[in-house]
Amino acid sequence: MATTNPVSLTGYANPKLSFWTKWDMESQWDCGVLMISTNNGSTWTALTGKLTKPASGSGKQVPAGMPVYEGSSTTWKQEVIDLSAYTNKSVKLKFELRTDGSQVRDGWYVDDIGVYVYAALPVELSAFSGTISGDIVSLKWETASELNNRGFEVQRSVNGSGWSTAGFVEGAGTKAAPAEYSFTERVSASGTIQYRLKQIDFDGTSRFYGPVDIESGNELSYSLMQNYPNPFNPETVIRYALPVAGNVSISIFDILGNKVGTLVNGFMKAGEHQVSFKPEGLTSGIYFYEMVTPGFTKKLKMLYLK
Repeated sequence: MATTNPVSLTGYANPKLSFWTKWDMESQWDCGVLMISTNNGSTWTALTGKLTKPASGSGKQVPAGMPVYEGSSTTWKQEVIDLSAYTNKSVKLKFELRTDGSQVRDGWYVDDIGVYVYAALPVELSAFSGTISGDIVSLKWETASELNNRGFEVQRSVNGSGWSTAGFVEGAGTKAAPAEYSFTERVSASGTIQYRLKQIDFDGTSRFYGPVDIESGNELSYSLMQNYPNPFNPETVIRYALPVAGNVSISIFDILGNKVGTLVNGFMKAGEHQVSFKPEGLTSGIYFYEMVTPGFTKKLKMLYLK
């Protein structure tokens, strides 16, 4: 007895096969085998359940050691088999009775057969926390399970300002077991810094977790942060901070030192700022960006990939 059409387990969590069964067969010689196929019946694999035993290999039994139903169990019992190993696949199922006919027995009965699935949350977040030591913020989070998880975009908001991207952490794809993640960054702002996670699937679907609040006592200082993302295409973001208002310039240079662009050139208020850089007419390669103020100069490298 086999399923006519494949059963799709795509997009579900913890699929299980359940059925009620009883049997009476010649021990060591006859058996019942439950099998699964992921290639429309071209090949079959025996499934192990809580009621199966290793085959003896005698008579009409399958090769020794393969899981089978054999002997006698004449009261109805429920069998539940975990199909998590077949998540995101289409499967066929087959119940096969193997007997040599030398004895007359009642055989093998199965009833109320069903495959039970649960709509899967792409990511089940079980913990999300943050701490600060000096000017270093450390974020940690855990997932109980993941489905098609490309990764987490870490976002920050300083003192109630808008959200900006702090970084990206690769996900585990599809994983039934727990996973741990971490992210650290240096901060220059004081006050309340909020962080949240934008979890992104491979198909682009996203959802948010958090936020968590971090209280920073740091006094603002001159700083120029590494651009993100890096390498980048087509655009990247450069963050910088000013402890006092003043004139600021941020310029772009090629690897030969030629100035190829200006991102900021004027009077800016004290605080944290960011500016986007989207190259136009530039070739792939290494570029430098330099911040110059009356009391601070810093240059960093970035990589543009077309």
